[in-house]
Amino acid sequence: MAQICGPALLFDALTAIGTIGATVAAVWIALADRTRRRQENLDHARLGAAAMGLRAMRLRESVRLAVRWFEFVREHDGAPGAFASRAINLREAITIDSDELPPLIPLPNSCALNLAAALDKLDMGCKMLEHFSSQVGREQEVARKAFAEECLPIFEDIHDLLKLACIELEKVTPIK
Repeated sequence: MAQICGPALLFDALTAIGTIGATVAAVWIALADRTRRRQENLDHARLGAAAMGLRAMRLRESVRLAVRWFEFVREHDGAPGAFASRAINLREAITIDSDELPPLIPLPNSCALNLAAALDKLDMGCKMLEHFSSQVGREQEVARKAFAEECLPIFEDIHDLLKLACIELEKVTPIK
């Protein structure tokens, strides 16, 4: 007759209980580590947002001034060299590098996407200004006004993207 409760059966039962306990502990440790890493990423993103908030607000203000300038040129004309100067001023106002955006991705908003889109469109807009200024002459007043009309919605869109990004940055880290 076989033993129902022998040392081998007891050893197998204890081994099974130990295996289940080790599995539960491993899953718990992995989840705790994942939660800790997620919180660290979020803290790092908040720190990056705090550092970027004022620079984004300054860039937004520079784009707002460019929009006003385009509105003026659309109505009253502007010197051909002023288009190149505007491009230089805008490029100097860009103090946010695209390499700084990935750490913002864990934030629970679309701040990084809005900033990336604004920076891409701003680069395109500056290239347009530089190209136009190299092609237009003093006597082409109508062309300058038409170009300002063409640029206005692009730079308004850039301003709107930066405005959304600034609002989202302020939600994460209130800027005073």
